[in-house]
Amino acid sequence: MRGLSTEPEFIVPCLSVYSGIKVEQKKSIEGIGPARFYSPKPGLEGKGEPYIAIFNKNSQTVYQIVEEKDYEATQCIMGLLRERFVIPEGEESLFYIIFVLLHEAGHWYDYHNKRSWYNQNATGEVSKTAEEYRQRPIEKSADRFALEHFENAWNELNDRLFRGNMESLRKRSKK
Repeated sequence: MRGLSTEPEFIVPCLSVYSGIKVEQKKSIEGIGPARFYSPKPGLEGKGEPYIAIFNKNSQTVYQIVEEKDYEATQCIMGLLRERFVIPEGEESLFYIIFVLLHEAGHWYDYHNKRSWYNQNATGEVSKTAEEYRQRPIEKSADRFALEHFENAWNELNDRLFRGNMESLRKRSKK
């Protein structure tokens, strides 16, 4: 099936990695992109709980907006996915949004499991390129989490949300 799309609010409950994660839906992409992890500032952990904000539009709309705003960053993420999976034409947006949601969940888990490491690496420094940004330890960790959980997430969505209508996930052979 080509071009499946849905809102993140329907994807998140289907992903077991989101069990226990607080999610807030946002009507604007400004300031959060497709999704963003928020944690209390170091030393203020008792003044709030970590959560993930998601831009709640269908995956095709989200992909189109982010691709227009930052083509390089979008293609950098798609490159990570294409290294590991065969992405059928028309399914780019669904692959993208699943990865982004898993990536932000990866930040949440890093914060909960390795709080001092996370706070030390959440520097807020600006990177010149998308590839440079993805090389930061905190981003590499979240990317690794997303890629490690992608196949399970794909299967969960196929079973729970799309009732088996998604194509089977095909991995690229390792060279």
